[in-house]
Amino acid sequence: MGTGSIDSDLQYPVFMDARFGLHYDENANHMTGIPEDLFAVIDPHWGKFRPQHPLIVHIIVLIIIALLIVNWIGNILVIYTFLRSSTLRTPSNMFLVNMAFSDLCMMTTMGLPVVFNQFFSRYWAYGAQACRIYGFLGALF
Repeated sequence: MGTGSIDSDLQYPVFMDARFGLHYDENANHMTGIPEDLFAVIDPHWGKFRPQHPLIVHIIVLIIIALLIVNWIGNILVIYTFLRSSTLRTPSNMFLVNMAFSDLCMMTTMGLPVVFNQFFSRYWAYGAQACRIYGFLGALF
């Protein structure tokens, strides 16, 4: 199937074919190479699927970074405009500022850990308890 291993230290060997296509080992699935402590927070359902292409996570991280930038600029401008102009301080605009602040908090607490995580590993690098906290923050904001 492959012409050689890209990284022999990986627990999920990746192979490159003659057309530079990347392939996982035949027995690999989404759960391959994930530490045992994370199995408590991952549904076994994901073990039924083949691993995604290794470059997919990089594409998703680029999209999240773009969303973070747009989110920060837009929501900070909304909050700044509201604070600078006294004529905008109406109950309906207060609701919009509250939504902007909540969205800013949500993207900061949800987006940044994912972006930083992709620099460290292909799975959740912070452990099972941090995964639970991450889920709580997602529900909070």
